[in-house]
Amino acid sequence: DLSETDGGPITGFGSALNGSLYVFKSRQIWRLMPTGDDVTPYIPQLVTTAYGSVNSASISAGRDQNGNPALYFMSEEGPCRVVAGDNGVSYVQYIGRDVRDLLQPANA
Repeated sequence: DLSETDGGPITGFGSALNGSLYVFKSRQIWRLMPTGDDVTPYIPQLVTTAYGSVNSASISAGRDQNGNPALYFMSEEGPCRVVAGDNGVSYVQYIGRDVRDLLQPANA
């Protein structure tokens, strides 16, 4: 159950990041943490309701500036990434400030 009534439809899946899988919706990101239990294999944890992925083709695994694993994706606001913190909590960073003017429509 990933909140079917809000956040829009599932737009893609992210590869494993520090052992967890990520599900992207148009306005939500969920982290699926493995449990090791065959009956309930994952526990869903909401990462954010502020960002989501526009489509599955925009989601890509990579590394941040420090070499840590990260998931990059295109949101409606521009490019973002999901990073897993040292304490196991995932957070989203908007990384589009430098290209914001290139993403604006020409007549906006």
